[in-house]
Amino acid sequence: MEKVGNTTVEGVWTISSHYPNKVMTEASRISETALAKSFKEDLKAHSSWWKSFWSKSAIQIPDQKLEKQWYLEQYKFGSLARKDAPPISLQGVWTADNGRIPPWKGDYHHDLNTQLSYWPAYGANHLDEAMGYINHLEENKDNYLRYTKMFFGIDGLAVPGVTTLDGTEMGGWIQYSLSPTVSSWLAQHYYLQWRYSMDREFLKNKAYPWLKKTANLLEKLTVKDAQGYRQLEISASPEINDNSLNAWFLQNTNYDLALMKYTFGIAAELATDLGLTSEAAHWTTILNEFGDYALTANDELKFAPSMDYNQSHRHFSNMMAIHP
Repeated sequence: MEKVGNTTVEGVWTISSHYPNKVMTEASRISETALAKSFKEDLKAHSSWWKSFWSKSAIQIPDQKLEKQWYLEQYKFGSLARKDAPPISLQGVWTADNGRIPPWKGDYHHDLNTQLSYWPAYGANHLDEAMGYINHLEENKDNYLRYTKMFFGIDGLAVPGVTTLDGTEMGGWIQYSLSPTVSSWLAQHYYLQWRYSMDREFLKNKAYPWLKKTANLLEKLTVKDAQGYRQLEISASPEINDNSLNAWFLQNTNYDLALMKYTFGIAAELATDLGLTSEAAHWTTILNEFGDYALTANDELKFAPSMDYNQSHRHFSNMMAIHP
């Protein structure tokens, strides 16, 4: 669509995930609404939004390179994250534009990529933008519950590690695309949103229900070993040993163990915040049934009891024992 003036041509366009037909689509309506405004009006609104965004937080540190990087990452986050828009995908808007699909199909990878994209929100006071991710998870919750029942055969909440826009599982390396602890890491966003906002309605209606269903899954999915410690029957650590049989471990990896401990720990905390004393006690009991992290003789974190940290990798999955 175009609007032609004496000296300028203004155009708008939308991109739709559905092939257009003769009926006016939502994309067409968005374009018509945008065209009714002028570039001057939109620029004013755009500038006002960024002025508000930059007023929310700032840093000043001795290391100028780190300071510059912080502002760069904040800019990228502000360029992509909105409360009522789809969340940041694998490459966001900075992706291949050569007539082919982007790397890894530009999908949602929930084993580090989407999670870390939203870490800038909390300490930098951008909770509205952070809600875009949580709203996406809430909108697709029924789809996740369907997948959980279909794939794991039990009730509870699991999120596929690789998903489409509507939360449908896409597959890939099964250890990571279908991991049972993905929803545990996603729970961190619910927890941080609650702790930074202290919004009790959010705690009651979104944060704790997510944690409770995630904890329900892991309680049913884990089994006790000879020492009485809870274990996943098979465990993994993102991309360690690639897509091979050696990527599976018969004892908990530090990655899975950290996420499971985190789940039951904050489930107990949130239940306590809501005055659900018996539920908090139950989650604490389950938490105490997990063993210690696998360490070397020098107290270094391993990947798993049978594998030392012997390689540098973009997925610092063993470090989940430190954060979150």
